[in-house]
Amino acid sequence: MPTAHAYYRWKARTRDKEGVWGPYSALQRFYTNAFPATPSAPTVETDNLTPAIAGNFSDPGDTLAAVQIEVTLNASPYTSKWSSGDQTESGKSWTRNYAGSALVYGTAYRARYRTKDSHSAYSAMSSWKSFTLVQPIGPNNKTPRTTNPRQSTLTPVLTVGHTAEQFRNEEIMVRSVASDSGGSTLWSKTWDGVDYANTNTKARTYAGTALAWGGYYHWKARIELTDGTASLWSPYHTFRLNAAPASPKAMTPTGGIILSDTTPELQSTFSDPDEDQGDFGEQVYTELYDNANSILKWSQVNVVPVPVGPDDHVVSVSPTGMASMTTITGANATDIITRVDHQLADGQKVRFTALTGGAGLVINTDYFVRDRTADTFKLAATVGATAINFTTDISAATLVPQELGLEHTYKWRARYNDDFLLVGAWSAYQVFKVSAPPSVTETSDVAVTLATSTAASDIVTTVPSHLYADGNRVRFTALTGGAGLSVGVDYYVIATNLAATTFQVSATRGGTSVDFTTDITAGTVTRMIGPSTPVIESTPTLDWTFLSPGNKAQYSFQVRVFDKGPTGTNFGDEVLAYDSGVQISAVTQHDVPVGILLNTHDYRWEVTVKDTDQMAFTLT
Repeated sequence: MPTAHAYYRWKARTRDKEGVWGPYSALQRFYTNAFPATPSAPTVETDNLTPAIAGNFSDPGDTLAAVQIEVTLNASPYTSKWSSGDQTESGKSWTRNYAGSALVYGTAYRARYRTKDSHSAYSAMSSWKSFTLVQPIGPNNKTPRTTNPRQSTLTPVLTVGHTAEQFRNEEIMVRSVASDSGGSTLWSKTWDGVDYANTNTKARTYAGTALAWGGYYHWKARIELTDGTASLWSPYHTFRLNAAPASPKAMTPTGGIILSDTTPELQSTFSDPDEDQGDFGEQVYTELYDNANSILKWSQVNVVPVPVGPDDHVVSVSPTGMASMTTITGANATDIITRVDHQLADGQKVRFTALTGGAGLVINTDYFVRDRTADTFKLAATVGATAINFTTDISAATLVPQELGLEHTYKWRARYNDDFLLVGAWSAYQVFKVSAPPSVTETSDVAVTLATSTAASDIVTTVPSHLYADGNRVRFTALTGGAGLSVGVDYYVIATNLAATTFQVSATRGGTSVDFTTDITAGTVTRMIGPSTPVIESTPTLDWTFLSPGNKAQYSFQVRVFDKGPTGTNFGDEVLAYDSGVQISAVTQHDVPVGILLNTHDYRWEVTVKDTDQMAFTLT
C-alpha cells in the first residue's frame, strides 16, 4: 500500500474485446500528501492595539507555506475584524501582528487560524482563543512622588520611568489639583514628535506656568511604548516647593553681652514658613569662634525633634569640649607647660585626651589652668589649688578646653537646615565676653607686734598699744608659742583685762577667754574690719578690699546696714536700717550718716560691688 509523503510512478495499457493487449502508456508520477495536523489555539498579546498572534505548524513530511487568521468579536453576532487570507510563513512556528480593522482596549475578541503546507493542503481550523486588550499601565517609577515630595527649586525635574517597559516618548501634565477636573493645568507636555532611543526613564525640567514657594502641585504622565502603543496615565503624584529656611533670630547671648558663665547657653530661635516636618529631622548648626582671631573653638549639630510646624522654636546648646590643641610640651623641673598662643585663662577647665610623658597627669581628667602667660601655664586639681608636680617632661600632648576662658571675648553664629536638609543662611555673628566676677574681702588694721605673753594668765600683750575695743574681731597673723591659739582664725576681744597693751580673746563674741597653754614669745595680731565687725561708733566708716581676677576696676558699690535689735535680745530678725543706694565710685569705704544707728543695738552690714563689666559680688 502507498504511504503518505512518498512519490510513486504508474503506467497503464488496455485490452480489446478480442483479448488483445495494447502497449503501456508512458510512466506517470504522483505524490501521496497528508493534510497538516490541526494546530493548537493561537497565543495573542493583550497589551497593545496591534497584538502579535502566534501559532504552530505540524506536518512531519511537509513544510509550512502560509497561514490564514480569523479575528472576530467574542460575542454575538461575532462580527469579523480580520480575515487575513493566506499569509506567507515558514518554519514550525509563526508570528503575525494583527492587521485588521481597529481594535479597542477593554473589548473581548477571539482568534483562530489554519495552516497551509507546501503542497497547498490546508489543515483544519484551530480552536478559538479568546482575549481582551488591556492598555499598558502608565509609568510606575516617577519622581517626585507623594511619599517624598519636597522640591527645592521653582523648576523641578520630573522623571518618568517604567520598571518593566521601554518607551520612546512621554506626556506630562501638571495641575493645581489632583484630578482632571477643576483647578487649572499649569503644564501640558505632549508627544513632541521626537522619538529618542528606547529607555526605561526620562527626565524633563518643568517649563509651564510659574510655580510658587510653599505650593502643592500634582502631576501625572503616560508613555509611548516602542511599538507606538500609548500607556495609561499614571496616578497623580503630589510635590511641594520647599523654600530655604530663614536665618535664625532672637539669639542669646546677643552682641555685646558680658557673661560670667564659662559654659553659657547659646540659644537660637528659628521658624520655617514652609511648616517643614518629615522623616529627616531638622538640624541646627552652631559655631563658636575666638573673636580676636576668628579661630573656630567649638561647633555642634543638633537634630530638632519633628514635627515643629511653622511657629518659632528654640534650640539651646552649651559649648563643652572645645577645639583641641596640640604642639604641647612641658618641663617637669618647673611644672610649666608650653603651648604658643594657647589663649587659655586662669581657672579654665581643661582635659588631656593624649599625653606622652607628664607622669602625674592623667588623660580624660579635669584640670584647671593657673599661672598663665601668653605661651605657658600650670595645672591644678581645683581652681586656685597648688600646681600639680609632674615628674617627667611632656614631649607631646593633646589638650581640650572643657569650657570657655574667663576674660575672653567670643563670637558665635547659627544656621538652620529644614527637614528636607535645605540649608538656611548663617546668622550674623553675636559677640559676647566671658568675664570673671570680682570679689570683696575684709580690710584689716596694721598688724600689731606681740610681746611676751604668759600662758598662766591667758593675757595677750602688744607693743605698742593695740587700740582694740570689746567685741573687736582679730586674727593672729604670726604666732610663736601660744598653744591653743591658731593663725588665721577669727577671735573676739573681751572686756576682761582689756587695756592699752593687753587683751584677752574668746572664740565667740562675748564668750569666755581662750586658754593658751604655752607662753607667746613672738607674733603679730590684726583687727579685722568687715561686715562681721561690731559697730562701736555711731557713724562708723565701713571698709572693704576690691579684688578682680581680670584686673578690672571697681565700677560701683552699694552698702546696706541691718538692725538686729538691742544687744542681747537678738532673735534672728532684722530690719533694713540704711541703704546707700548704688554709688558709681571706685572708693572702697563708706561713712554711715549721723542719726542712723542706735546705741546698744547690734547691726549687720553688707556691700555689693560691680566691676567695669558689671559683674557683681556681695560680701555679707
